[in-house]
Amino acid sequence: VNNIVASNSANCSVTIANGVSINQLDITTSATLRLLSNTTFGTVNVTSGTLATNPHDNLYSGSTWTNPAAPGNGQLIFAVTGNLAVGATGRINVDGLGYAGGTPSKFQGGSDAGPGASLSAANGGGGGGGSGTGCNSGGCWGAGGGYGTAGWSSKTQIGGAAFGASDFTNKLYLGSGGGYSNGGYNGGAGGGAIKITVNGSTTLANGAQITARGFTGSTNSAIFGGGGSGGTIVLITTSLTNSGGTISTAGGGGSAGGLGRISIPIAALKDGSNNLNISGIIGMDLSVSAGDNINNIVVSNSANFSLSIDNGVTINQLDITTSATLRLLSNTTFGTVNVTSGTLSTNPHDNLYSGSTWTNPAAPGNGQLIFTVNGTLTVGATGKINVDGLGYAGGNHSKFQGGSDTGPGGNLSTANGGGGGGGSGTGCNSAGCNGAGGGYGTAGATSNYNIGGGAFGASDFATKLYLGSGGGYSNGVWDGGAGGGAINITANAITLATGAQVTAKGLIGGNNGARFGGSGSGGTIVLTVPGTFSNSGTISVAGGAGGAAGGTGRTQYP
Repeated sequence: VNNIVASNSANCSVTIANGVSINQLDITTSATLRLLSNTTFGTVNVTSGTLATNPHDNLYSGSTWTNPAAPGNGQLIFAVTGNLAVGATGRINVDGLGYAGGTPSKFQGGSDAGPGASLSAANGGGGGGGSGTGCNSGGCWGAGGGYGTAGWSSKTQIGGAAFGASDFTNKLYLGSGGGYSNGGYNGGAGGGAIKITVNGSTTLANGAQITARGFTGSTNSAIFGGGGSGGTIVLITTSLTNSGGTISTAGGGGSAGGLGRISIPIAALKDGSNNLNISGIIGMDLSVSAGDNINNIVVSNSANFSLSIDNGVTINQLDITTSATLRLLSNTTFGTVNVTSGTLSTNPHDNLYSGSTWTNPAAPGNGQLIFTVNGTLTVGATGKINVDGLGYAGGNHSKFQGGSDTGPGGNLSTANGGGGGGGSGTGCNSAGCNGAGGGYGTAGATSNYNIGGGAFGASDFATKLYLGSGGGYSNGVWDGGAGGGAINITANAITLATGAQVTAKGLIGGNNGARFGGSGSGGTIVLTVPGTFSNSGTISVAGGAGGAAGGTGRTQYP
């Protein structure tokens, strides 16, 4: 066989023996080809149709997956000695081909990190290690699967954790499944894995897609199964020309699944002027070193990715536009920064507590967004610098008290917690105990039987950059809200347009109108501006306003 052409809505699977090379593969006119082997092609054109593979078969022995992921079993792997082109209606798609979501007979979603812990009730945490206890008659949502980022935690189940940052390009992890809901709603499957090696160029037309997305859990719009996490995309190519296409490992909705992971060589993302243009890429982890010689970075077309830049590297200009999100994980210096339409953020604090100290302290990329601008920082009318809810986590069913820089709330004998920051209380009647608000700049609100977290940090917040405290858990199965993160920006000049936002707000605790988790406190914003400061926007460190309100955070700016 020299060439393979799939057309006219054909739908078939193809296995090609090891060592056999196909000169050209063409997929057109809405055809679907499922490639079940690791194959080398001369050129590949997915003009109008879909290149996919089979889903992972998810056989679990109790400790290991007996049929591991492989080409044709959740993984789509192939090489192209020439060029790869994906047309406007072309798809390279392994959405939902990873680990299955939880079901009535297997409550927890699957994951490369193991399924969620087994529970006695018919509900499950997200794949990747979610667990929990307690479920009321209103139903327990399943939690989201985790992989590149953590899955969303539901009111009784903890989302799957993030994993695989150091070895995903070799292991090609599949996305984790979301957890089952005891309301009868299955978790969504995780995304599969794609690895494509292209010796020539890769071209994506406007509308083209390369995706390994997680599926949304089933729902009745009131109770949700957990969403599956995105999977893996590794694209090794000499150049990538993206004219409006999408490369995505987004998680499924409902109890949202985490993002997956994407790897693309920096050399393929650079233009001839050493600028990085990140368009439509959702779920990438990108690191820039001095040897990469990057001048400007432009993030557009709803891209959503994390960026680490080595110490000592200065980027001439950063532009964020067209609803894109960039999570900056390092303390970096820029010449100018323009957040025209989109979001500049960071990753949430991971809240590992040893019993007396936080084992992973807050730092750039771990709850804190810190950078310097030698020139002007401009935030447009729909631009946001946002670390809302990226501070200490609120209390939940397995850890009742919200976290805080001064320690979690006091431990109680019943399943409810005071606000993070030291709040505590005793006693709980049959009507339920509401969680109390986290405290920081001001004290968190006190609920029935629980004392809100106290205020702290007035003398040193501008240097310590404290994170906001989490609210306490309610024994009515409602989690506390997370506290705000911390922002520290030094810029020669700052201009905030009308509608612009710079925020480190706490999140509202969960509630059903009668019982509620405490809300998180606001975090920290420090803006150092020796030159012009023009503010027509919003700068806020408000605490979550629902239930027992979280305290405000702390700010310092001209």
